[in-house]
Amino acid sequence: MLKKILITVLVCMVTIARADSVLLYNISNNKYEMSRNADQVRSIASITKVMTAMVTLDADRDLARKLMLSKSVRSHLPRQLYTREQLIKAMLVKSDNAAAETLAEDYPGGRSAFIARMNFQAMLWGMNQTNFVDPSGLGVFNTSTARDVAEMMHIATGYWFIREISNLKHVALETKYKKSIRNIKLDHTSGPLLFA
Repeated sequence: MLKKILITVLVCMVTIARADSVLLYNISNNKYEMSRNADQVRSIASITKVMTAMVTLDADRDLARKLMLSKSVRSHLPRQLYTREQLIKAMLVKSDNAAAETLAEDYPGGRSAFIARMNFQAMLWGMNQTNFVDPSGLGVFNTSTARDVAEMMHIATGYWFIREISNLKHVALETKYKKSIRNIKLDHTSGPLLFA
C-alpha cells in the first residue's frame, strides 16, 4: 500500500517534474530523497483535485447524497444526478473537471466559498506557496511548489477514501440512457504508469 501511495505522489509530481521541479519524498522513511527546484512556484493543473477531494470530504461525509452534474465545463459524463461518491471517483480517477465543479458548487456558500476554503486549508497546512483559483486545475493560476504538493499528498494519505480511490485502475458509473441504465467505464488517467 505504501509503495502505491509513494508512486501516486510521484505520478502527481509529473506536471511539476516536466517544468524542472522535482521532489522525491520517501514516505516509508519520512525523508526527502531528491530535490531540484522544489520551492519554485509552478502551475499545478489537475493535482488541484486532491485538495478539492479533501475539502469536499471535510465539509460533508455523506457520499450517497446526489448532485446534478455541473454544466459549467466539459465532462466525460452525461449531465444527470450522481452521488457525491461517484463524483469524487470520476474526479480523482478520470480527472473529470465537471465533477470537481459540481462538488465545489455544492459547498455551503457556493463555489467562491469552496475556493476560499481550499486556500485557507493550504495556509493551515503550511502550504504557503500555494494558491487556488478553481477546483479543477483548469486555470493556470492554480499554483504551488513541489514541496507544498508533497505536503498535500502526504496529508491526503490520511483520507481513507482518497487512498482507496488512488488504487483503482478504473471506475464504472451507472448512468441513465433514454429509458435504460448503462455503465460508463472511466479509466485512470495515470493508469499506464500506476499499474504497469
